Amino acid sequence: MITQELNNKILPRIPSLDGLRAIAILLVVFGHGLPSFYAWAGIQPNAIVGWFDKGHTGVTIFFVLSGYLITRLIRSELESTSAFNIIKFYVRRALRIFPAFYAFVGVVGVLVAIGVVRHSFLDVFLASVHLFNYRILSISWNPAAANEAFSSSSWYLGHTWTLALEQQYYLLWPLAILVLGLRRSRWLAILVLILSPVLRVATHFLLPGWRGHTGIMLPWAADSLILGSLAGLCAHREKFEKYWSDVDTLVFVVGDFLFLCFLSPLASKTLGGGYNLLLAPSLNSLVVLHAVLWFSRHPSCIAGKLLNSSTAKWFGSLSYSLYLWQQLYLVPAGLLGHWSQGQRTLKAL
Repeated sequence: MITQELNNKILPRIPSLDGLRAIAILLVVFGHGLPSFYAWAGIQPNAIVGWFDKGHTGVTIFFVLSGYLITRLIRSELESTSAFNIIKFYVRRALRIFPAFYAFVGVVGVLVAIGVVRHSFLDVFLASVHLFNYRILSISWNPAAANEAFSSSSWYLGHTWTLALEQQYYLLWPLAILVLGLRRSRWLAILVLILSPVLRVATHFLLPGWRGHTGIMLPWAADSLILGSLAGLCAHREKFEKYWSDVDTLVFVVGDFLFLCFLSPLASKTLGGGYNLLLAPSLNSLVVLHAVLWFSRHPSCIAGKLLNSSTAKWFGSLSYSLYLWQQLYLVPAGLLGHWSQGQRTLKAL
């Protein structure tokens, strides 16, 4: 988080930001909580309810916001002071993220040690060094790594893949801007957007063992972050604003909602891997980006007022903590027996 002085001088607070974070965390918790609900209610997964599982949309919102904010900060600092202190940036980032993150990982490590949580210590280590999204590479030492991030073998730390992806991006993207400058960084962002879908498809065929994993690794999953960053580089420039004026209407916002809730899931179901690998990450991210920019520019509309209400701001300010700790409470059916045993172990202690 930037200092208050810099925030006031260079980067005014963006309207609707915390409200959008509140929506994102609600979508993620609802999506992650569905398996727990099914297990608790003793019912089979319902296709109708599953249709509205938008956990990944919540993650996309977080990524788009992250890319946009980090780049907006760097650009504002460069344009206002003609310099960017990358060391101070990393320090601010660490002070904001690391204390809560390592508190969570430490608690999980203790729970693993006393047998309450089922995980390998290698998983705890990978999470602690922000490499959980590359867990598949540890398969020779950690056979459970062949499973996807939210299998029962990786549930409690599975969500740290998003934090790992962000940390890797936050490490590399500021360096790229520092080396290339703002103008050439725009071209780099466009190049990454073009290459990411191609890389996903190529990896699908050339490395079949990685299927189900490339969606959580850089650079295969950079679409949301890089699109947000590209917007941070281009927003408020004359050419960008000219194009933005053509889509700055409520009709397009309604279209965003319809696309994310109905059209994209329908395309995913009917077209399968071709759509999911090649188009879905970029299209979904682009639609989310449009909604984010629209609500940040129209805080006085009805939805904008809700997003900027004190309740939404408060809930959004808690989004990081909620995201970290949710996994300990949203336990899927495959782990309920072990979780009950773990609770008995805790009581015995």
